[in-house]
Amino acid sequence: MNSIQQPSLHPRLDRRGIASFCLIAAMFASAARAGDLNPPAGPVQETGKTLREIEPRTALSADNTPGDSGALYIITTSGSYYLTGNISAGGRYAIEVAPSAGDVTIDLNGFTITLVPSVTPVHTATGIFANDSPNRTLTVRNGVIRAQIAFTNVAVAVEGGANTVIEDVRVHGTARGIVAPDHTTIRRCDVSQVLSNVDDAAGIQTGLYSTVEGCRVRGVNTTGTTAHIRVGAHSIVRDCQVLSTEPCEIGIDAGSGSMVERNLIRNDDSVLAFTAISCPSGAMTARENTMSSLNAGTSTGISCGGASTIQDNVFSGFDLGVNISVNSDCLITRNHFRGGTTINSNFPASNIIGPIINAGGAAASDNPHANYSN
Repeated sequence: MNSIQQPSLHPRLDRRGIASFCLIAAMFASAARAGDLNPPAGPVQETGKTLREIEPRTALSADNTPGDSGALYIITTSGSYYLTGNISAGGRYAIEVAPSAGDVTIDLNGFTITLVPSVTPVHTATGIFANDSPNRTLTVRNGVIRAQIAFTNVAVAVEGGANTVIEDVRVHGTARGIVAPDHTTIRRCDVSQVLSNVDDAAGIQTGLYSTVEGCRVRGVNTTGTTAHIRVGAHSIVRDCQVLSTEPCEIGIDAGSGSMVERNLIRNDDSVLAFTAISCPSGAMTARENTMSSLNAGTSTGISCGGASTIQDNVFSGFDLGVNISVNSDCLITRNHFRGGTTINSNFPASNIIGPIINAGGAAASDNPHANYSN
């Protein structure tokens, strides 16, 4: 007896039906997307985006941001601005932000500003200069500022403002690097070869309540009390690299109440007395910094005031590890002094000092606050 074959319920066996259904559905979808074959009367309206919508920024140029004898380009209104190529300026500012400009962003767009010498400078040659404007916010990012000769020039000089951010900027060969006011954040910047006779200059310098993070500063050599990084009171310096290859007195100079953490500081110059971290005006916190010095005879690891906290640091090759100008209320624990570094062991009893262990071999103390020296 012949059996009657039942229709298959498995989807793979109904391919022709499924294909037909998909074809019909595609035809309906195509019809739905098609435009009207009888458009309305009248002129055709624009449907594309304007150039301003595609690039909602303003190119720095003689037409958009005209300058004068004091500046190549002048920004007078709030907005976002960008470079379209390399530029140079001599005896004037390359880019000036006028007091009338409120919130401003300047994208160097990966290009270079070159400061060239001038016989009769109108202003101190500066890459980017912003006048003091108390309510302004300013952001500068992504480019290079260099000087042909380190005369009296500055890469970035901001006189004041409510908030300033400078990021991903490389500076080379200027008399002063980045100079910024209170409430500034500087991150991922690289400053090198700051060589001049400008008193008390620095590779990076900020005012109060500022943050410098992820930066590298090397080769600073100026007159006066010079520093690779200098910040005002209640600031933070972290995750930075400092390499002193020229006569320079200080690696990181921090104001009272500041925190200096996770930095790598090395002094390779054997001429001038050197201090890796300095906070002479008051209390500070220094932790997890790694410091070394080629010039052990006249160098100090950390010099600070009273009520400071110094923990988990590594000192190598210094004449003196820790120098406290006001010997009271300090906490010094879990540090490692090596390479001939001498610990100041004459701290008064008003300080809290972890035991100093000089024994070699296995750790000779189970005290979690011990300092080690070898």
